[in-house]
Amino acid sequence: MKMIFSRLVTVVLMSSLLIVYSAFTTHLTAVEAAEPEYAQWGNIAVQEAKKHYNAVITDYQHLGRTVLTDKTAEERFRLIVKKDGTEFPVTVIVKFNSVSNELIDVKFSE
Repeated sequence: MKMIFSRLVTVVLMSSLLIVYSAFTTHLTAVEAAEPEYAQWGNIAVQEAKKHYNAVITDYQHLGRTVLTDKTAEERFRLIVKKDGTEFPVTVIVKFNSVSNELIDVKFSE
């Protein structure tokens, strides 16, 4: 009887450890896979800059978000544009409706 109880305790402990380990690794995977909130606007900034300058984007940095109203916000990005062998920085401001996630405007400044 003592042997059965001992094995039962071992099985319960091992099962508990496996459940905790599984939960921990699943959480890490979900956190690692999460994109930052600004990712979709960064993609728009890069695509619009490529079209606007007819050039290649070689670097990308998120500068931050500015909340303008309860329904609008701007994301700012610093891009390095490479055109005809020359690289130069461009700030891209992506204005959007923060409730509906609709694009409002994209502005460029060198």
